[in-house]
Amino acid sequence: MKHFSYVGQEIKRIRKSKGLTLKQVAKALGTQHPQLSRYEQGHAIPNDATLKKILVQVFELPDHEVNKMIAEWKAITEKERLLKIEATEIQKNASTHFAPVFSSINNFLSNKALKEEWIIPQKAFNKYKRSPFAFIKITDNTMLPIIAENDFILISIKEHGIENGKFYLIKDGYKTTVRKVNKYKTHTEIIPENREYSAKIIPTEQEDKISVIGKVILVEKLID
Repeated sequence: MKHFSYVGQEIKRIRKSKGLTLKQVAKALGTQHPQLSRYEQGHAIPNDATLKKILVQVFELPDHEVNKMIAEWKAITEKERLLKIEATEIQKNASTHFAPVFSSINNFLSNKALKEEWIIPQKAFNKYKRSPFAFIKITDNTMLPIIAENDFILISIKEHGIENGKFYLIKDGYKTTVRKVNKYKTHTEIIPENREYSAKIIPTEQEDKISVIGKVILVEKLID
């Protein structure tokens, strides 16, 4: 099972941009070709030392840039982990079903099972074309009328901070769902659009109880 798809996809992307084969990179690292392939396919993840060696010594990227990339990749990998846990546990009170994480919109659109069902607006494409995504099916009506049961959404998991009034995929205890989020100095509001459901107020000192996984950037209502 793939657990670390984003890091692997990024290693593969950079390797190809450098015109290197798997065998060339494996030889430079002094490792076996199958192990590097496992990294790229998302079946394993290199430790920090190995990842830095790949990026600095083999790909010849600047050291300061690599440190930033590794920190960012770690954050994204943690969000991938949360998504995969939710997908495998299939919790009864979860309001979403998850599909794989994609490293970019182009990667998402290249998926043969999906590309004919999605039209990405140019503005969204330009803004998020290098962002990692999760493709998610909604299974409740707490966000009516904007997002309904069986709608599909794209979640950008490369988000830093909260933009008040926007929709986010959040993990609140054991439940993962989409909510409008407003963050203030003293508290955070978690708000369903459907007025039949109540908003939740999280005091600042208890914010560690919720995790923001990503921002909703596109809703698709599929018609049979």
